[in-house]
Amino acid sequence: MDVIICLCASVASADRTITRFLGMRDEDLDDAYLREFPHAFGAAAPGAQKAAL
Repeated sequence: MDVIICLCASVASADRTITRFLGMRDEDLDDAYLREFPHAFGAAAPGAQKAAL
């Protein structure tokens, strides 16, 4: 089990997207995923309105 955890940690630390988001301040995380992956959330552009919850 320890080997799997170490393997996952090493793969995650090499991923630029994960390390970029983990290094952001809380204020910078607002809409960060929407800015990075706009098509995944159905947004046309990073400045698109949020869906009403």
